[in-house]
Amino acid sequence: MSSSADHASENESSTNMIHDKDARITSLSNQKAAQNEMIEGLQRELGEAEIRHKEEVYWLRLELDNLGREKESIEDRVAEMYRDLSGFEQPETSSALEAEIANMTPLEMKETLTKYARTITILENQTSMVKQSCDEVVK
Repeated sequence: MSSSADHASENESSTNMIHDKDARITSLSNQKAAQNEMIEGLQRELGEAEIRHKEEVYWLRLELDNLGREKESIEDRVAEMYRDLSGFEQPETSSALEAEIANMTPLEMKETLTKYARTITILENQTSMVKQSCDEVVK
């Protein structure tokens, strides 16, 4: 009888071992399925992040292009201001100015004053435009 008890014990041991292995396989399958779901979720997140990144890069490049054009425009305006300023004659000394004024008739003085007033108005307008452009760039 001992051989049949041993055989039954072995059978029961084998059955328990098979059940344990089946449980282990089921557990591992469940873990694998959970990991696959997690991987799919992470891949979706990665895809969404890549799309957001590409979108952000697009907008940043667009903004960079716009800022480059604004910078060129401002540089052109500043160059124009310098050209306008170069036409504006400034006496070297106050005595030279006094001598020039002393030789002018009142009508010439009025014309010169009007010319300088116009130049100052133009410079003020250009300075205002440059300041406004700079403020917009800073925003």
